[in-house]
Amino acid sequence: MSTIKVSTIKNLTETYSASTDTVAKLTDVSAVDRCKAWVNWNSIGTVAIRASYNCSSITDNGTGMFSVNFSTPLSDTKYSAVYTTGFGGATTCGIHAYTEAELVAAMTTSLVKFTSRHSAIEADFPINCVSIFR
Repeated sequence: MSTIKVSTIKNLTETYSASTDTVAKLTDVSAVDRCKAWVNWNSIGTVAIRASYNCSSITDNGTGMFSVNFSTPLSDTKYSAVYTTGFGGATTCGIHAYTEAELVAAMTTSLVKFTSRHSAIEADFPINCVSIFR
C-alpha cells in the first residue's frame, strides 16, 4: 500500500484549497453539523432506492410505513429527521406527526421510522426523501 502525504489540497484551477484536516472532517459521519444520511426512494410496489448516502436499505413495514436503515450508526438519537413525499406533480401529501412515545421508538442510532399519509390514510408514494442532520 502507498501513502500520499499533503498538507493542502487544491482544485485544478486553484480557486479553492482546503487543509487535509478540513477534507477529513467533511467525510466524518460522527462530526456535528453535517448531513449524516439521506435517501431518495420509490415506495410504489417494491421499494427501490434511487440514490443515498449512509443508508444501507429501506424496510417496508406496510403501506406508507418505512424504516430507513443507516450504514454507519449515528452517535446518538439527538438528530433531526426530515421526511418529504410526493406524487411527482403538483399534488402534495400529508406527513404523519409522531406523538412523543412513538418518536422515541421511531428514532434509534441505527434506523429511523416514518409513516406517510394522504387524506389521513397510510399511502405509498413514488417520491420519498429523507435527510438526517446532527
